[in-house]
Amino acid sequence: YEGSVFIKPIPIERDLVKIEKRVNAKRKLEQKFFINEQINKIFNENLYFNQIDPSGLEITDIIKQMNQKMLELGYVDEGFYNSILKREQMAPTSFPSGIAVPHSVELNAFRNGISILTLQEPIVWSNNEVSVIALVAINRKELKEFNKLFEIFIEIVSEPYNVQQLRKSENYYEFISKLKMMMYELIDNNDSD
Repeated sequence: YEGSVFIKPIPIERDLVKIEKRVNAKRKLEQKFFINEQINKIFNENLYFNQIDPSGLEITDIIKQMNQKMLELGYVDEGFYNSILKREQMAPTSFPSGIAVPHSVELNAFRNGISILTLQEPIVWSNNEVSVIALVAINRKELKEFNKLFEIFIEIVSEPYNVQQLRKSENYYEFISKLKMMMYELIDNNDSD
């Protein structure tokens, strides 16, 4: 039977180690399946803007462009844009790693989604240079499963190297592939599970 662990009639230490390794491998496989499923659900090729020239663009212009597409695709309502700006006034959402993660104060999206925009050149967002923007829409009813993926996403994009690798993506599919690989690697290296 696939996934079985064969042990002696009276288990010895080595058998217990084999069982523990198999359980950990199964847990990591389930986490990877969950990540794959959630990424495919939350990210959308139509919400991906690649290598935008930031010349003459203000932060509000970028947010407005991303918000407009989310509005057109039914992720958010008309008030979402103002809620994002309200959140930015409270505390900027840029990270020293080179990403900004603007989001609404309320969990008022119709469905969860993350819009990605990469820039040809960094812009200054608060006190940080930013080259990737991830506009986040969160639905209150889907918060629990969204948070599981979002925590991993934030851990990935907190590293400048990861942000630069994602920014260099040629297209949506390369971006998603890199993101999944980074998340899978994080799970594989997490021995606390």
